[in-house]
Amino acid sequence: MSKRINSPDQKNKSTIGKHTLFQKTDTFFAKYETYLLWGIVIVTTLFSLLLFDLKVSLSGDDSGYIFAAKQFLAGKKFPSEHGTFYSIFLSFFMYLFGSKLLLFKIISMILITVYLIILYYAFKKYISPTILFIVLLSFSVNSELLYYSSQTYSEALFLFIQACTFLAFFKLEETFETDNTNSVKKHWELWLALGFLMFLQSITRSIGFGMVITLLFYFCLNKKFLHAIYSTISFLIFYIPFLIYKYIFWKENTIGVENQLEGGFSINPYKTGQGAETLSGIIQRFFINSELYLSKNLLIIIGFKDKFTTKTNSFITVLIFLVFFASLWFAFKKNKKVLLLLLYIGISLSATFVTLQIFWDQSRFILVYAPLILICSGYVLYEITQNERLIKYQSLVFIGLLFLILVPIAKTIKQIKLHNPILIQNLSGNLLYGYTPDYIHYIELCKWTTGNIDKSKRIGVRKPDIAYIYSNKEFFGITKIPCISIDSIKKLNKTNLCYIAININNKKNFKYNDSVLCFRNHIISIVSQESGNVYGIFELTKTQSMHLKKILKDNSIEFFDNLTLLHKDLKNATENDYIVYPDSLLNFLKWNKIDYLVNASLRFDVTQKTIHTINTINLICFYIDVKYPGVFDIIHQEGLNDDEPAFLYQLHYPKSF
Repeated sequence: MSKRINSPDQKNKSTIGKHTLFQKTDTFFAKYETYLLWGIVIVTTLFSLLLFDLKVSLSGDDSGYIFAAKQFLAGKKFPSEHGTFYSIFLSFFMYLFGSKLLLFKIISMILITVYLIILYYAFKKYISPTILFIVLLSFSVNSELLYYSSQTYSEALFLFIQACTFLAFFKLEETFETDNTNSVKKHWELWLALGFLMFLQSITRSIGFGMVITLLFYFCLNKKFLHAIYSTISFLIFYIPFLIYKYIFWKENTIGVENQLEGGFSINPYKTGQGAETLSGIIQRFFINSELYLSKNLLIIIGFKDKFTTKTNSFITVLIFLVFFASLWFAFKKNKKVLLLLLYIGISLSATFVTLQIFWDQSRFILVYAPLILICSGYVLYEITQNERLIKYQSLVFIGLLFLILVPIAKTIKQIKLHNPILIQNLSGNLLYGYTPDYIHYIELCKWTTGNIDKSKRIGVRKPDIAYIYSNKEFFGITKIPCISIDSIKKLNKTNLCYIAININNKKNFKYNDSVLCFRNHIISIVSQESGNVYGIFELTKTQSMHLKKILKDNSIEFFDNLTLLHKDLKNATENDYIVYPDSLLNFLKWNKIDYLVNASLRFDVTQKTIHTINTINLICFYIDVKYPGVFDIIHQEGLNDDEPAFLYQLHYPKSF
């Protein structure tokens, strides 16, 4: 067996003893390496099959990759919204075997299994076999990781490429440790392999650029400036032709991270009118996300917190930061390869915490780093207990490490028991079993349109990719409400025109007052507040304004005839307050040739039925209906009115459109 960098030096053995606990466990794990690796393969495969999910997830991102692969294969659109390479990767199998959801899921399972093995070979010379095998065994039975072994998210592919990149880098470093010529010609194939893997990682997920930055920083830190140049060039050799290919064949002139950065650095990516986040907001976001992902999501992943917990802990967050910096100190002094790993984790997580919206709060964003974080944490504990005075604590550390296996396996067995009835039903042909009624009705309605709506008609939906998977039909996705900031009220100051604002969400004010309703065609914009207030702003001539004011006063209806006063009244507006223009919304639908809309009762909180739903399309219909009643007709309904139904609306555009 090759000597491991972090093994105690021969000269120190007399000091720390020849038979410490970790020396014994290291010997055991190294001796049975082959059997343990096969065990990891078998256990990972077995647990993956027991947790196998034949359905797509409710987020829609996994379905999106498949749909993007179909679009790419058909030459319709380049996959640039989520992660480019995963959809291109899927398109290869789609070309050979067709759009087979089960096949794509099996590929994910293979990638996850192989990832664990490659991770071992990448770090086997630099991390104690005790630490490495415990972490790998922990994740071979981890339901949070194994969930992605039967999903079509990019996580499985990203993990696989990430491990391959580390393996390629360490192979290159080992070569230069035995050959100090620094000859590119002599080792060009290793540089190209590293550059190619960095390239694939960067186009699989945007955060993959963290590896490029990490290697550049690492080489400069170690004063290997030529290596920094070589690594950058090796990456650009693949990345620049890729950009040229996109531009020539797809007319794509973007790097590929613009959409993510725009969404990440906006106040609310789903309400674009609210503008960009401030510097103080970004700093605040970093610390809040640090607490969310380190003290909550990371602990959920390794099994020490319930999946649905919302509690965070500042003490745990600080503790993890301290462990990270302690690991940096030990690695800088003793193990430069682990230093690279720590720099990669630090750079990638920092970028993640800065660019992720706080309300996204999904464990998948940190999952790809969780095994690496545990390896580093185990490394620092291992190093600390090599000290002569702290050897006696090795048994305590080892028992604690064993819990990294015991806790996840208990959680996974419980998850298998819960999942088993769903898996049986899905295998028997009931593919929607396990979904909640809101999604069952949504999917059934989308499937209904396949045989009942003309194929030439375009249907707008909130979750287009899920609809495609189950109906094999393309839908138009509407995920945002076109809106602008509350502050734009100030701009409504046209000569010879008057503006009046009333709360149209109040039934007394609007819905049942015919005298007010007759003025609805004069509504120019609508102010929507998180508090529930919805102000219709009427644009009127002086005569019309006097007439409407009289009606409002006669009916004791409160109103604003000075928009400056309305703006002051809205001075405490939240980030969820905005302005929409009914005409712009209708033009948006008309421009995109929408003939039908699916208005579903998709839950905002997927775990329970509440009054809160993903109401993007419902709100668009409401805002339009305020000014243009009769535009929407209900054509079909799936589900009873009290059972989270889905409706199909047909649009009848006004003659003016």
